[in-house]
Amino acid sequence: MELLEAVSDQFCSLTRSAPGFLHFDALGFYRLADKKNGILDAVRDLLNLVKKNGGNLLVPVYSYSYAKNEIFSLKDSRSDLGRVSEHLRTGGCDLRTTDAMFSYLSYGSCLREEFFSPLDYETFGDKSIIADVFNKDGYLLSVGDKLHYCTEIHFLEKMLEVPYRFNKDLAGQIKTLDGNIHQQIVTYYCRDLAFYERQNFTVSFERLFFDMKNEGLIENYVVSGVIEICAVRFQKVLNYLKKKLSVDRDYLQKKRFN
Repeated sequence: MELLEAVSDQFCSLTRSAPGFLHFDALGFYRLADKKNGILDAVRDLLNLVKKNGGNLLVPVYSYSYAKNEIFSLKDSRSDLGRVSEHLRTGGCDLRTTDAMFSYLSYGSCLREEFFSPLDYETFGDKSIIADVFNKDGYLLSVGDKLHYCTEIHFLEKMLEVPYRFNKDLAGQIKTLDGNIHQQIVTYYCRDLAFYERQNFTVSFERLFFDMKNEGLIENYVVSGVIEICAVRFQKVLNYLKKKLSVDRDYLQKKRFN
């Protein structure tokens, strides 16, 4: 319990006034597990404690529902991000945002009510959740060396007008917690697959965060000597990426095969 509270205190210290997106490998939290709770339950308990103590964490539970021609149900649509994400989705957090492609569980009170309403939505637009965290000088956070999993970087790609993505409207239906069905259009910043094929590349954020770490731009907090939290201000990533792309337009590109 002492370790759980210590980790919660560190997250709260970081995110009480500046919310953060958290991406993690559950093994990074394995020291939280005990005879009563396994890792998955321990992570759930940690996030609820962060919320209780005034922190603000956003955890992805992306479903990509409209791309699969499925109704997006706030209660029932599974997360496509694996077992840990799905365990959290079913673990009692009822604050799931209403983007049928990129939904988040909100552990905190940082988000405006509109993000939980079935409105038309642009995932990486200037009125999105991601823009809101960016404008608040919020954080990208990682446990288990997963900063390169931060798909929120697509928001920065859009700001910097990369040539390999474009906006696409996806229409579908959303089922809210009260059981009502609403029509919704989500504007999503899609990959240009033809561009990818011509250029023989994929996009990777590993180089970006490796370089930032080597230059001392990533904050590291080791809690009780056993759990490491990596953190970086979202706006700092923009400034760094803008500089890198100005001298190497292919900075985020990684060859798919030789």
